[in-house]
Amino acid sequence: NIIKQLVEIFKKTRNTARFLVGNLFDFDPAVDKVPYENLEAIDKFALHKLNVLAKNVTEAFDAYEFYKYFQYLQNFAFYLDIIKDRLYTKGKKSLSRRATQTVLYEILWAILKILAPVMPHQAEDIFLNMPENQKEGLKSVLLSSWVEVNDSWENSELEEEFTELLKLREIVSRAIEPLRSCDPKIIGSSLEARVEILTENNIEIIGSTDEFGGGPVKDDEGRGGADHQRQVRGGRRLAACAEFEIRDVAGRRADRVADAREDRRPDAGAESCEKGQ
Repeated sequence: NIIKQLVEIFKKTRNTARFLVGNLFDFDPAVDKVPYENLEAIDKFALHKLNVLAKNVTEAFDAYEFYKYFQYLQNFAFYLDIIKDRLYTKGKKSLSRRATQTVLYEILWAILKILAPVMPHQAEDIFLNMPENQKEGLKSVLLSSWVEVNDSWENSELEEEFTELLKLREIVSRAIEPLRSCDPKIIGSSLEARVEILTENNIEIIGSTDEFGGGPVKDDEGRGGADHQRQVRGGRRLAACAEFEIRDVAGRRADRVADAREDRRPDAGAESCEKGQ
């Protein structure tokens, strides 16, 4: 059983590395790297979590708690799920795509340095498949130093904000699944609509599928219950990093985060589906 678990870890880290290396094929750190201050909030949050990963793994190593090491490594995948559409829909040299690649590059090197002492063959295999301009002048990953914590990436405010946002994303993901399984389907892809969530404190959150994983969904958390309905009110396919607003129920804008929304196709018309259908 232990061997099977280790095989699964090996496969997961290999697949993660393939995703990272594959999406960095045209990234030159010397030219394309984006300064920290120009990164988007989700990118800065990912770097903050990368710092947390480095601290936790280092502590686990020092305490010889290697089982924690593998757990920490497996649980760092949220960012990769969220930014795929930015990689595929933005211009090759756009600031948004290069910012994403900058974070992916930092994640790749952190993973390599963490893997090297425990799975050196896999770490070296990943390293050999990286473009030459990303190897930082090294002949082997085994010659690299241990992963370091970057104090400039620490951001407790983003930690608090995105922790709550990711919880909402889980709620929306569960709400969207019935809309994809209805017969006939209301939406085929989570990018085909907006999201609307009505919270207990009368704050309405309107966002993109990039933030929540799908919509449009109206979720009244105050009432909830088995008969709770999720409604789709006409889909517009959105590009990644769409507009995200927080407003009160009367419609007055209270706050605004992120950037522009880009329609991918015309409105599909109003439809709805109750949860569980």
